[in-house]
Amino acid sequence: MEIRPFRVEIPDTALADLRERLARTRWPDADGDDWEPGPPVAYLRRLAEHWRTRFDWRAVEARINALPNVVAAVGGHEIHYVHLRNGGGSRLPIILTHGWPGSFLELVEVASLLAQSGGWSLNFAPESGSEDVRKKVHKQMTEKSLFGAVDAAVEHGLNTSVFFVLGFPGDRVQDFRETRRWAARLAKAGVDDLAVGFFFPIPGTQFYRELVAQGRLELTEEVMQAPLFVHDRWLTEDRNFSVGLKARTLTYWRYRIVFAFYLRAVLLNPRRWARLWKNFRSGREDSKLDSFLQILKERFFTRRAAKA
Repeated sequence: MEIRPFRVEIPDTALADLRERLARTRWPDADGDDWEPGPPVAYLRRLAEHWRTRFDWRAVEARINALPNVVAAVGGHEIHYVHLRNGGGSRLPIILTHGWPGSFLELVEVASLLAQSGGWSLNFAPESGSEDVRKKVHKQMTEKSLFGAVDAAVEHGLNTSVFFVLGFPGDRVQDFRETRRWAARLAKAGVDDLAVGFFFPIPGTQFYRELVAQGRLELTEEVMQAPLFVHDRWLTEDRNFSVGLKARTLTYWRYRIVFAFYLRAVLLNPRRWARLWKNFRSGREDSKLDSFLQILKERFFTRRAAKA
């Protein structure tokens, strides 16, 4: 396999030709802002004008060339990648692959953070412990593949965390029981942290289209801000998209799952008690539980100071 350094060097003539072709675009006569048949013409015209007159390709080119770009010849094909080495931590290689349409630049920030951290942390997002829910959200991760990957991560000494979601349309209490069962198994497997968030509809997805068709959802600024509330302490009814389950029921199961995980994790690992106490006293935060305890400590001393 041949590996060689790579640089992006687009000639000025190519950029000038692009701007000229954009300026000569023949736009159809179409009105409206309906995205169902595709991007509205007015939106595309603004995008093309930005691309033609304001987009600074040279700045992007310089950003790309500042990275350790490499091209590898594999099976007659040239594959481009950015090779970031970590700061001396785990040597377990991690491959981040972007989708299409997309760009490797979308992953540079998270890749850089992984390299700086030494690659000690790994997060899994199976969404649910229920096989029915995973099929519903088209999740390819199986029980066998998740626990196999978790075992490998723990064996390599990585700080491992898992993320679940409650409140998908059609969720049942039985699905939450399955997730709680997984949480207990993950604690036994050695996972360090677990987080449980609430479902929110992402525009363009099947759930989003179904909710719109049912008249339960409109594309508003509040909906676009839904990801900001996924980790709220409790769910409110206006952000509850499940069917037949109250927001307080989802909130109850969220804390029940989290409690089941951390109770099992601490009881099965006596050393964790010592680490939690040490971090609690020093203010160090190695896990979400450490962060939660630091919040409690800060509130305690704040209230005591206020009373004094």
